[in-house]
Amino acid sequence: MAATGPTWYAEGETEFIVLPARDTASGPHEHGRVGWQHLAFAVASRAEVDRMHALALDAGWTAVREPKEYPRFTPTYYASFVEDVDGIRIEFMHNPG
Repeated sequence: MAATGPTWYAEGETEFIVLPARDTASGPHEHGRVGWQHLAFAVASRAEVDRMHALALDAGWTAVREPKEYPRFTPTYYASFVEDVDGIRIEFMHNPG
């Protein structure tokens, strides 16, 4: 199936975005291949991003990106990214306003 672009769903404050994979090859999970790429959780504060990031690392997950600002998304976007042993990427984000 050819990639046609992102699919976006929003209801209230809930958003679900599905992006086409860059690589259609099958095999073990790898970021950018077909399948679930990452799941983002919106949290109440920057401190909560930091706390969730630390909890994930304490649980043995790997830091992909340490907590920081992402002004390319929005001026207030603050997030961290971690991966579990299977390479599933989780994002903790705070984006007020």
